[in-house]
Amino acid sequence: APFTVPLPRRRRRVKLRRRRQADFFVPEAALFQPLGDPDSPQEQAFEAPPGPDPLKEAEEVLSELLQQQALMCKEVRISIEDRLQEVFEEWRCLHNRINTSAEYCVRQVLDAVSQNQHADATTLGLAIEEAQQLGLPERKAITERLEELKKLEEVEGVWQCLSTCLRDADRLGVVFWSKEAEDLGLEVPEVLMPALDAMRDEEAARLKRMELEASFNAQAAEAHAHKDVQALQAMAQHAKASGQDPSAALAALEDLGAEEAEEEELERLFVSSPNGQNHCFGMYVLVKEERGNGMPVWRQLGGERWIYTDELGRWTVGSSKVRQNGFRGSAGFIFCPQKNHGVLPDKMQFWARFDEEAKKWKKDEDITIASEYQEEVIEPKFS
Repeated sequence: APFTVPLPRRRRRVKLRRRRQADFFVPEAALFQPLGDPDSPQEQAFEAPPGPDPLKEAEEVLSELLQQQALMCKEVRISIEDRLQEVFEEWRCLHNRINTSAEYCVRQVLDAVSQNQHADATTLGLAIEEAQQLGLPERKAITERLEELKKLEEVEGVWQCLSTCLRDADRLGVVFWSKEAEDLGLEVPEVLMPALDAMRDEEAARLKRMELEASFNAQAAEAHAHKDVQALQAMAQHAKASGQDPSAALAALEDLGAEEAEEEELERLFVSSPNGQNHCFGMYVLVKEERGNGMPVWRQLGGERWIYTDELGRWTVGSSKVRQNGFRGSAGFIFCPQKNHGVLPDKMQFWARFDEEAKKWKKDEDITIASEYQEEVIEPKFS
């Protein structure tokens, strides 16, 4: 009987439709959530949870250290404010005549601290020194607290620089400021080591990508110099399949006047599915006037099956209904779980078909979609 498989992100259940005589031997196209799709709920159910991000963990630890250090600096500033206030009041009581300039300087210092403007120790020290030159008595306790504030601010600066380097993924910066922290006698958080390893791995991967890109560009330039169109087409196809940037090969092809789409060479495809969905067997002819989701489509010669790219970017063998719907959605009897990235069906590695007995999609290594007819004898499999 015809079957319907749940659309993506809908509750999984099977509905039965009323059987039509015309569909008795050939099943309706199955609406499916294909295997291998990272957005598939079925796939997500079996995915292992992502591991912790070393960089994020290190940033969180340094953020806590910064908050603690900022709190300590604030407490010292408040202590300096209290002592300045005491000295200033004593000074006013001992002198009948108030030095307006000195009073103004002290007020500026007190306001800077009380209004939480985060005046650093150097700025506070200069303002206090100016007030003392104008008559404000010196106090050892204030000098000691200023020195303490300088040391705390130095530590805060080291943690801030480390945090910035982590956020920018600057490995050399992290190494430098970690050494600075050690020189100050600070205990460098252990989470920085996994973060450094992660940055090294990312640098190695980035360097590898750059080397591959440089090699690809050099090969494209050489093929362009020899006017080797076939080599350039193969390079572009391989780059698309592996997720690399094919622009160098495509630009060379365009310059050589070889803009002919690769699918024009594949005017015919041959489909074989010996273990099930046999009605998809046969030769498929390219329909040059039509496209499905930006990719070429092929129609079964003497039949109603179509090879097309679904909305999720996968090659699919479906019924004439998908063509009537403008190749929207994901419906078919056979499909490739891998997104094609512009690679044609005959280059895909494996396929899956809908198993009508198990009512689920099953990977089938015997399914072939080739540009040339392949007469193969498939030995029966016994379970």
